[in-house]
Amino acid sequence: MQQKSGVRQATVVLLAALMLFSVACTKAKKDNQGNQFVSIPIKVTIDQIYNFTIGEDIGEARFEISAGPIGARVNALSFLETLSRFPNQQINVRLELLNQDAAQQNWPPIEWVQQTNELPFYFIIPLVETVPSILDFRLLVYQDESTAQSQTKADDDTVDDDTVIDDDAVADDDTTVDDDTTVDDDTTSRSFEAEAVFLFTVNKGKPGSGS
Repeated sequence: MQQKSGVRQATVVLLAALMLFSVACTKAKKDNQGNQFVSIPIKVTIDQIYNFTIGEDIGEARFEISAGPIGARVNALSFLETLSRFPNQQINVRLELLNQDAAQQNWPPIEWVQQTNELPFYFIIPLVETVPSILDFRLLVYQDESTAQSQTKADDDTVDDDTVIDDDAVADDDTTVDDDTTVDDDTTSRSFEAEAVFLFTVNKGKPGSGS
């Protein structure tokens, strides 16, 4: 009887060990699947507004797959670590296809105003001219600003914006104090841009025919 009891206990222990091993394998498989996202840093390329350093990472773009067929759905995530440094904690974001000539039709950009650090989104791989093809997608974080400037010295307008009749026969070439009666409408623009470029390989599907 003691021998049978020992066999039963050993069997129970073995079954428990097998169950634990199966759970661990399932968890590892899920973890590995979660780690398959392609992560690309979002780096500052232009900054005339917020005082970031060119080349600085402000977050990352994550893409679930980087290869697949025409019509594949690509789940993605825009993660902005530095969102709090932008006014009202929001910034413009756009996903665009850089090499439009690879697609059979124009692929319109996807645009949004990001107000949270993490924002999931998705897009569909378009019909391409040839298979295989590599599509260059760019996640662009951007802001543009324009500011009016008042002229207090000689008029440097390239066209006349005086509100009184100008006696010049050509574009305003006055060398005396600006005679505008309103604020000069000259403007300067300032920009901020950061980007992550993602390459997707289209490896399956029937290509479209060019026009």
